[in-house]
Amino acid sequence: FTFLGIGLIIGIFIRKQEKLISLFEKLTSISIYTLLFLLGLSIGSNATLVASFGKLGWQAIILTTAGITGSILIDKIAEKYIYRKK
Repeated sequence: FTFLGIGLIIGIFIRKQEKLISLFEKLTSISIYTLLFLLGLSIGSNATLVASFGKLGWQAIILTTAGITGSILIDKIAEKYIYRKK
């Protein structure tokens, strides 16, 4: 939580500097893609995990679908009640 807190404080001070925010958004996207690539590399190199894809595949699909559906529902609720236009 320390890094999140530091980022939050810095973000408050730079929120009006659009070029800097744009740069950080690009860096965030690059970082996320890099982490996803490395995660895929790690999973792909694990022979035991790859061998059990058939068994784990359905569980992963169900959990992923439930996670995405829950996120969308929470977003719609937050949009309706928290971010109401006045």
